[in-house]
Amino acid sequence: MDNYRIWGKAPFATAVIHGGPGAAGEMAAVAHELSLSRGVIEPFQTERTVSGQVTELKKVLNDQGDLPVTLIGHSCGGKKKILWNE
Repeated sequence: MDNYRIWGKAPFATAVIHGGPGAAGEMAAVAHELSLSRGVIEPFQTERTVSGQVTELKKVLNDQGDLPVTLIGHSCGGKKKILWNE
């Protein structure tokens, strides 16, 4: 099972990052709207800790994204963006 959803068409240089843990899929409406003009990755992060989700996020973006990727985070999704840079 894939732990992400792809919206729109390549290049996939935007990713919407949900809050949580436990909030996979809550950014679907944002991803849908953005996909009208760009390719979007919506990772479904399933790890139980924020640090685990950061590791999981890096893998999805490295495997599926057209780097560099713009991250749009909500709630703890914003914290993951900060931790990515540490």
